[in-house]
Amino acid sequence: MTNDRTRRARELRATPTDAERRLWRVLRRGQIAGYIFRRQYPLGRYFVDFVCLPLRLVIEIDGGQHATRRVYDRARDRSLTSRGFRVLRFTDREILTAIASVATVIWTAATEPPPPPSPTRGEGADLESRGSFLTVQHIAPVIEDNHATRAELLEAIDALPPARRREIAFDAWNLEQVLAHLIAWQDGYAAALECIARGERPVVPGFESGIDDGEATDRFNERAVEAASGLSWETLLGRLRAARERHDAAVRALAGRIGTDRFVEGRAAWRLASSAVHDREHIPAILAWRREQGI
Repeated sequence: MTNDRTRRARELRATPTDAERRLWRVLRRGQIAGYIFRRQYPLGRYFVDFVCLPLRLVIEIDGGQHATRRVYDRARDRSLTSRGFRVLRFTDREILTAIASVATVIWTAATEPPPPPSPTRGEGADLESRGSFLTVQHIAPVIEDNHATRAELLEAIDALPPARRREIAFDAWNLEQVLAHLIAWQDGYAAALECIARGERPVVPGFESGIDDGEATDRFNERAVEAASGLSWETLLGRLRAARERHDAAVRALAGRIGTDRFVEGRAAWRLASSAVHDREHIPAILAWRREQGI
């Protein structure tokens, strides 16, 4: 490092933003799986906010002016990824208000490095060709949509008195069976997302992929309903909460693990992460049944 760059790095370290100071308290002294991070470190012609050289992992903080710097940031990310670095980006708001979630994403990226480029992209495909890695900022709208839809679905279900929860409300299912179905699929989506985060082909445990999709779905649903038979309403709700929490964690764990090009509508990672799409299939039928019953 030249004297000028050394001097500039020291100046940047001496005047951290609140978000930089907060994140440094999490990264310093090997708190992330024993790895050492450096701050305001020169890489090429850029100074990066934080970097772990052994992991080749860069962490950048986007401030309030980020919207006006997107072109610059994309060029900066391309330069870093072409040198073999992964780039995680967080907003200053995420760091100041959700540092635990940010730390979890960084820990996951540090302890489970992303898989090599897919052979379908060519044996010589490099990190630059894969684009920027997914960040908490990319994932947040999907999680928010999931939470809002879950709340709407549970409100539709919980409005029924206990005596009526075993009545047919959706196709041939009563509401207890609807919960069992939701639990099974939520756990299945989470398991498949965990496969993606490990660089494996996504698999929903218990779903027979070797047969017709419609038949496989019917069998999966039948087993889910049968396995939950006799469980109390409170137990079912507890299992649903646990499945939702597992799914949220699996979605967040994708940050730093896959490229943004794999998290777009229609692709497997997005479909598995966006559980709101599945939940919305049930809401109109349940509300219609409630109207018919005057509930």
